[in-house]
Amino acid sequence: DDGVSTSLPNIFVAGDCAGLCGAGAEGVARAIAGGVAAARKALGQAATHPAAAPARDTIGDQLAWMRALMSIGSDDVIVCQCEEVTRGDLLGVQPPRYLDRPDRMAARNIHSLNADGPINQDQIKRLTRACMGVCQARRCREQVALILTIATQSPAGSIPLAGFRAPVRPLPLRVLADWDESAAMGEDWDVWCDECFTADVTYIEHILGNKQGRETVRAWIKPTMVEYGTIYTAYEWHMAAPDGRVVVYMQNRRDHPDPKAALRVRMSRGR
Repeated sequence: DDGVSTSLPNIFVAGDCAGLCGAGAEGVARAIAGGVAAARKALGQAATHPAAAPARDTIGDQLAWMRALMSIGSDDVIVCQCEEVTRGDLLGVQPPRYLDRPDRMAARNIHSLNADGPINQDQIKRLTRACMGVCQARRCREQVALILTIATQSPAGSIPLAGFRAPVRPLPLRVLADWDESAAMGEDWDVWCDECFTADVTYIEHILGNKQGRETVRAWIKPTMVEYGTIYTAYEWHMAAPDGRVVVYMQNRRDHPDPKAALRVRMSRGR
């Protein structure tokens, strides 16, 4: 209640982590007063926190900032660094540059898309790959939403933000390092089935059809992998649902038999 205390004993906060202090001389004075209040509180002295900064129209400030950027930058400005999507690509609703762009794509833009219904950022993400990069939209999601809001003259905050890609929280490599297959799992598919799957597992196989239950998976995968002993799996992500279900995504990989040979493949980007 005093603006500097936290839920932990003897831990006090000051500055923007305790709430925005505001701009100008009043904001500076408010930040200094907050620091003094936190210090007094830590010393066991009475501390009066300064009055809270007046409420600001944060979305309005963000839109003004984006309008200023758009007024001085061209359509070649990158708005999604991971996927190298430019502002022109975004507003033109163009596919990635490594794909063909037929002439009919030139007739499509954000306005024609908006005429079909409300703009949705997840839809834009799938059409342009903006916000689909390795940062999982953490760097560009808000600015893409602001650009779309300004371009379509939509009400502030009306365009829903794109969803984050899994894993939702960044993981350090040391966490993933312990998740490699053990030697037993790589050589014995019985161990793989027993340790990876529950008895009622649903195994999604996009080509040969889904499998239901651990024993069904075992009966299918053991003779299959005898024929393809050079294939190994690589963990990519998993999600744990509140009801106890776990969804795991892994890639099957097979190295080129000649390490020095060139492997030519048609690139396909996951969505």
